[in-house]
Amino acid sequence: MPRYRFYREHKYVSHALNDLERKIAKCDFRNQEEVEVLREQFVNLKNMLLSHATHEDTGIHELLRQRGSQLAEPCEAEHKAQESAIASIQSHWDAFPYLVNAAQRLESGQELYLIYRKFLAEMLLHLDYEERSLMPELQRLCTDEELGSVDAKTYAVMTSEDMVNMLDVLSPHMNPSDLDFFLADIQRTQAEKYRLVQSRYS
Repeated sequence: MPRYRFYREHKYVSHALNDLERKIAKCDFRNQEEVEVLREQFVNLKNMLLSHATHEDTGIHELLRQRGSQLAEPCEAEHKAQESAIASIQSHWDAFPYLVNAAQRLESGQELYLIYRKFLAEMLLHLDYEERSLMPELQRLCTDEELGSVDAKTYAVMTSEDMVNMLDVLSPHMNPSDLDFFLADIQRTQAEKYRLVQSRYS
């Protein structure tokens, strides 16, 4: 029987990061409407990344701290660095309405692209560290029941509609085994709410 495993949602996170990078690469920064569409996409990505980091720090990493492991400390330091990087990227987006010269807008757009691409590269390494280093440590130190308790707390405060929306976002970027895991986990922890989820994903 496979061990309980976190981070399946990283497939969606990776997609979201890469999708915005491709769009920034092709953006005509002289066009403020086009810039604004991507700025809004970045804001949504920012909110998702910050929420995801908070969940990891307060939920997943707490299991390691309770068992005396310091393996999550570099990861949490990276979360702090990501907050600063995100704020810097946000400031670049917010500056565009004040740039009236086309040459300035193109130059700023190129700088934004390079800054975001570096952020993307660092984020992918960060995700890799969590999956290759933290997950084996968590499985070594914790039972599957202890690991599952983290997600159970999340499901407890979600509605059935929240769960369907979550899976609608995640499932296009996962394999069938990942989806089966989420469905089984929701059924195990929230049998009543599972009925609506099952009707959507049966």
